[in-house]
Amino acid sequence: MNPTRLFVLGALAKHGPMYGHQLRRDARMDRAELWSDVRPGSLYGALHRLAAEGLIEALRTEQVDLALAMSSDLDEDTLRGYLDDRIRALSAQAAQFDHYRDRAWPDQTVADDLVVEHARLRMGAELAWHQLVLDRIGKLAAGSEHRDRP
Repeated sequence: MNPTRLFVLGALAKHGPMYGHQLRRDARMDRAELWSDVRPGSLYGALHRLAAEGLIEALRTEQVDLALAMSSDLDEDTLRGYLDDRIRALSAQAAQFDHYRDRAWPDQTVADDLVVEHARLRMGAELAWHQLVLDRIGKLAAGSEHRDRP
């Protein structure tokens, strides 16, 4: 098996869902290019090929929006459960990004710092939006299909 594919599959098996830049950071921290044929720059291509082959699946937040758009078919407890699960997963990812921000790795660049900060900010926005939806779940469950317009 290709060492890059093995590295990606091993990291995902060990750590669970990860962004491409997380895999790249891990490869750089592990100095994978010194002990294997894994090149951090080749990880994104490997991710795309593995997804195309059905070996991994990209997680997308659009699924939450779709569930929300169809929420009139769900009872409040079910919808609350979906949102609670998503908030827990996002909170775990946010904690991981906080850890990355506080921990430097060999050859870390300003661009690396900015990528991690961008991910942290996006994660914060996702968490805030999910909390907003959770706060308004009563209105969703009440079946208000249209909001009042001025």
